[in-house]
Amino acid sequence: MKYLNKYYIVLLLILGLSACNNISENDRYLDYELPPIGEKTVLLEEFTGWMCTNCPAGSAAAISLQENYNHKVIVISIHAGAMSRNSPYNSKVGDVYWNEFYPDGNTTGYPAAMFDRTPMSGGKLVSTGYQQEWSEVVRERIQLPAIVSMEMQSFYDAESRKLQVSTIFQSNDNLEDVSILYMLTESKIIGMQQNGPTIDREYEHNHVLRGVIGDENENYWGEQITIPYLLESEHTSPEYTLNEEWVPENMSVIGVLYYTSNKQVIHAEEIVLI
Repeated sequence: MKYLNKYYIVLLLILGLSACNNISENDRYLDYELPPIGEKTVLLEEFTGWMCTNCPAGSAAAISLQENYNHKVIVISIHAGAMSRNSPYNSKVGDVYWNEFYPDGNTTGYPAAMFDRTPMSGGKLVSTGYQQEWSEVVRERIQLPAIVSMEMQSFYDAESRKLQVSTIFQSNDNLEDVSILYMLTESKIIGMQQNGPTIDREYEHNHVLRGVIGDENENYWGEQITIPYLLESEHTSPEYTLNEEWVPENMSVIGVLYYTSNKQVIHAEEIVLI
């Protein structure tokens, strides 16, 4: 029986090789469906300010969306504009983004949010409809397929307060016109906030945009990179020194991959800084 098995194996190999030789060239390639690269995330960048009476309700709506979608909604609170005058939560990069994306905010209103920096119905980029429209936009965008995965890791030295971030990318597409930006947020900041008709002096501010890696050199947009089709690629950020007033234990790093030409977000991921 042992020898018979050997003869069967040899016969199968011969038949297999013969079969390969008989397949026409046009029939050699089967349709291949790429495996899902990862789950879609939605970047929600909210324009807010401590003088804004409705902004606590907007922040609550953003956090509710984040929790309802298992933190696949990534929230960044940008303090800028008229409602944020003389605020300790302002940042240079926040002013840059406000001027770039929402320069008419003082007349349009706050709170307001962008979703992946992508135009919505009517071509508008920013929405003030936190009561209903935000949830509708997130529900639509979260169902889009993800074309890239990002595996991020932060390296922080407490003594020097220097931070560096490394990301491994893999994509179902060849991405050339793209940039990677690392945004830094801080939560659990206790301070003043207009909340309805009263001023709350013990308000907890969360997801506050503090800076981006590169802003020491007035680079607010990250670095342009190329991500090859299916192959893993890695990017390591320059070193960045955290401000002495920031609390690293309460901070997060948000990697934002976006199209360089129109700044629309392809994918975002969030990790804790420490």
